[in-house]
Amino acid sequence: MAGKVVVLTGATSGIGLAAAEALARLGASLVLVGRDPALAHGAAVRVARASGSSAVRPLVADLASRAQVRALGDELARLPRLDVLVHCAGIWHLRRRETPDGVEETLAVNHLAPFALTARLLPLLRATPGARVISVSSHAAYGGRVRWDDPGWARGRYGPYGAYAQTKVLNVLFARELARRLDEDAGGDPRPLAIAVAPGGVRTKLLGEAGPLLHGFMKLFAASPARGAETLVWAAAAPDLPRDAAGGWFSAHGRIPYPPAARDPEAAARAWEMSERLAGAGAPGPASPGVSA
Repeated sequence: MAGKVVVLTGATSGIGLAAAEALARLGASLVLVGRDPALAHGAAVRVARASGSSAVRPLVADLASRAQVRALGDELARLPRLDVLVHCAGIWHLRRRETPDGVEETLAVNHLAPFALTARLLPLLRATPGARVISVSSHAAYGGRVRWDDPGWARGRYGPYGAYAQTKVLNVLFARELARRLDEDAGGDPRPLAIAVAPGGVRTKLLGEAGPLLHGFMKLFAASPARGAETLVWAAAAPDLPRDAAGGWFSAHGRIPYPPAARDPEAAARAWEMSERLAGAGAPGPASPGVSA
């Protein structure tokens, strides 16, 4: 990974932080994105100390804010290259919340922000040989479905697990459709490579919103963040991922079947169109306040 630039969202704790430490030890230059300034800077210091690397830079952005996602994209677009873009940030709320833009927050952070950020950075990714886009999904996607007519849960009773699982399905659909579009645009050339990964049950801060029963169960039986990050690190660092990995979904045991709600390629195209509409990703705006180094 020496000489390669990796951007990780959700890098201040859990899987993202563990992956950052591992990738820094492999020689990658890192940009760590977090919402809280103190945590983002603290994560950068921790990764630098743990790895002995001086090539670790924090950026602050709230992925629940459309303006800050756009500003983050504008800032990252100034990088000389982008070898790996990792979408690791994720939230889970027991009660429905809306962003300042009026979007259900789980959908905004877990899916729409990665969608919009990737759209902004595609020119840089295309210009970097062998670039990769990695979406961190979850085995929760196996129980998820996309509420096509109400993805933001504005009607009826809010379902915390359903809202989260929907975003994990969308992560897989995004990787599938992005891979197809990249191959189509490049005339069969697989660069950049888009895939999704499922880290398995991991003890992270996300469990704090999961409710006491699930939280207690996962604390007893879930893997450590370092163990959970292994598939992500492999996806970012493996030197010879095959062409047919594009659009795939991977866990620690290799490629795994798509969840039922993500098996139809037409669903992937439909999810892309819905995401463009909800994220406004087709026309990123100028830099906005809220992103800092």
